[in-house]
Formats: sequence, structure tokens, C-alpha cells
Amino acid sequence: MRRPHVLVIATWYPSAGQPLVGSFFQEQAELLAMEWDVRVLVPLVQSTRDYWRKKIPAHRMPLQPPPAFVAVARTSRFQSWSRQLDSQVDALQRSLRQFAREGWVPDVILAHTTAWAGVLATRVGASASIPVVVVEHSGFYQYSAQQRSVIKRALGDATIVCAVSPALRRLMLAFDLPNSIEWAIVGNLVDESVFYPSEAPRASGRDVFRILAVANRSFRKDIRTLMEAVAVIRSKRPELSLQLRTVGDFLVGNTPSFSTLAADCGVDDILIREASLGREEMATAMRESDLLVSSSISETFGIALAEALACGVPVVATRSGGAEFILGDDSPFLVEVRDPPGLAERILEVVDDRIPFDALAAAQEIVERFGSAAYSRRMTEVLARAIGDPSWSAIVAGDSSPDRIQAQ
Repeated sequence: MRRPHVLVIATWYPSAGQPLVGSFFQEQAELLAMEWDVRVLVPLVQSTRDYWRKKIPAHRMPLQPPPAFVAVARTSRFQSWSRQLDSQVDALQRSLRQFAREGWVPDVILAHTTAWAGVLATRVGASASIPVVVVEHSGFYQYSAQQRSVIKRALGDATIVCAVSPALRRLMLAFDLPNSIEWAIVGNLVDESVFYPSEAPRASGRDVFRILAVANRSFRKDIRTLMEAVAVIRSKRPELSLQLRTVGDFLVGNTPSFSTLAADCGVDDILIREASLGREEMATAMRESDLLVSSSISETFGIALAEALACGVPVVATRSGGAEFILGDDSPFLVEVRDPPGLAERILEVVDDRIPFDALAAAQEIVERFGSAAYSRRMTEVLARAIGDPSWSAIVAGDSSPDRIQAQ
């Protein structure tokens, strides 16, 4: 029996020059390729001069595996935003025609993030009568009214729309989306081969309590609240030795750096700041930490929270939407947003072991909900439903485990 063909179109995808950008999309595509015949098609925009040279710089080529290709579109500084989308659609259609000449025609298109992979995918899918699954990861905060209108139409045209958490679905619905949309909550993938607990048990009575935060400078991540909470802790417990390690301090607009925020709060002497870490390095950083803290105002999922728990590391998080989905609405590790004293008290409860935490049980639960097998089952069911292929739907029929896909 021929394995169904899945074409993945991702808004971001790792390349030789930027191997960490969209790396989780590659991880998910690799996992799906174990059961499906997967190809990845990455839209690539080039200037008219480079386009006619027909040479793609090596550093812009997408990483393999699974088989990944580029659909090259021509642009210029005079080209409007909408015309650039049209140019990318044309490029994707040319690539599909080339695939067809090779005998490979997609049974379903899987697009990651509506802007702009989902928009492109639904247009290509409509022209070729191919079902389209759109997985939204981030929401629509930063787009103009015209762009949101295009996004809204794409979501209405998709066969199935997936959100990575119930909180994200609620945010998306606030944009007055069509009632006809078929929804699914699919979570995200936590790779348990990378994110797993340390073999050595966590020691009590540590000389230095190591706090890890994974965030960027975006206002929504609200790293200032964490800095202020740490300052509160130091004023309450001056004898406590703390280390605050932050990962992800890259520029977002004109927002202050983590170093500036730490200096403002008087905690710059304990700050260890890193712009980025690879996946294995991130897992190591988590296992080396005593606590991961997320002070975000809004999270669509919160992959760092899930990965830290998979490493057996406790997590304290604000009620940001995604945190409740991962930790549970009634978790004692949750605190309200924009509340430095409350966040400080919750951190101290972890420092003093006042909140029970079973590292191995936490890691096991995350793997059961978001690990490779769980993610594969969920996406297999979604893709099979989009295709309407009962032979593939039968793979997951009767599965009543807690990680079973939530249809909305």
C-alpha cells in the first residue's frame, strides 16, 4: 500500500545558515516521515537579480531530512505585500508541477503557522483540490487589518485548523473566524530523546539555587516581572545564593536588554545571559537548573515549560494560557501575571521544597501527553481525517488515552 503523501509548508524552517530557526518544524516533519511520505517545501523570496541567476546561496538551503526543497519567488522593492504573496503561490505551484512530473502528488498539505505558510497552502490547495491542515502556533498580534483579513480567509478555507492549546484557540476566535471551521487541539512535540531527566537525583540544600528563564525581549514575555521577583527574594532572603540564567535575549523592537532590566532591578550580579542555545544545549541547561520560571503575560503553548518538565525540572509559571494547559488549571506552581511578590513567594516555596514535586512522574506525564508517540498519533488522526482515508483513521481508532486529540 502506498504511503499517503504529506507536503509540509512552514513559515520558518532551519537552513544551513540559520539551523535553529523553526527547528521544531523540522523535528515534527522528521517524526511524521516515519509513517508518511513527507516532503517539505520552503518558500524563498529572492531579488529579481538573484532570481534570474537561478542560484540559491548554500546558507539558505533547508536542512535535511526529511527531503526539503525551496520554492523560489521573485520580488523587488517596488512589489506590494499582496503581490509578493501571489508570487510565492506561483512558485509553490511550479514546485508541485515538478513533483507531479516525478510521480509525487500530495494527498494533504500541512502548513505550520497561518501567516504565511497557511495562507499560501490554502491558495495552492484550492487550486489543486488538495486538503489543507493549518497548525497555528503564535496568533495574530502584529498584523494589519488587511493582513488579518487574508489570514481569516485562509483559516476559513482550510480543511482542518489546529491550535497548539485551548488558550490559542480562544485568542484566534476573538478575530471573528467563521463558524464552519473544523478545529483540533494538537499540542506540540517534546522530543524525549533530547529532553529527559538527569540520572542523578536533584540534591536538597544546594549551595546555589539556579533559576532558568527562556524568553525574548517581547513585552508579552514580561521578563521584568521575573527580575523584580528575584529582587524581592534577595531582599527577603539575603543569605540565599541565587543564579539567574536567561536564554533568548535577542532584540525585539526597542525593548531593553535583559542586562538592562537586571541592572534596573539590582540583580545584574547574578545574571548569566545567552542569546540562544541549540536543542541539546538547551536540554543540558534545563537539567543543570533547579527551576524554570516563565513570567509571560500570554503563551500560546509554552514549549520551554513542557521541555523542562520532561527534564524532571520543576516549573513556576504565570497564568498565561499555555501554562494552564501544560501544568493544569489547579497547579500549585501557577501564579497570576504581573505579580512580582506573588511570583517571588512561589519560587521560594520551590526553594524550600514546600510544594511536592516528583521529577520522574512529571517527565513521564509530559512524554505521555506530548512525546513522540503522542504527537504522532494526534497528527496521524488529523491528517487522516483531512484526507478522508479510513485505512489511516483506523490506526488511532479506539484510542482513549489522555493524549488523544481534542476535537472542538
